[in-house]
Amino acid sequence: MTVLVLVDQLSGKVSHPARSTAHTDDIDYDDNEEREAGTVKWFNTSKGFGFISRDQGEDVFVHFRAIRGDGHRVLEEGQRVEFVVARREKGLQAEDVSILD
Repeated sequence: MTVLVLVDQLSGKVSHPARSTAHTDDIDYDDNEEREAGTVKWFNTSKGFGFISRDQGEDVFVHFRAIRGDGHRVLEEGQRVEFVVARREKGLQAEDVSILD
């Protein structure tokens, strides 16, 4: 995976380009894209991924790119979240994740 970071040469400030939606082209959303709720089971901040225990259904994979927000997007174990479930090549994945707590 390649991460692009832009650094202003005068100020030294780091800016992040707009989030790419290219990775969402191969998503098939379950049902009618209904949002679900769940609890973060675990999240590895250094690797940028983890799992969410859904209130209804099996656990789903979550990647940091799916978390709403700017900057360093992470989740904490036990956090309540809302998301859309997508069926990917490797299984179910949470997309458009927002933190409820």
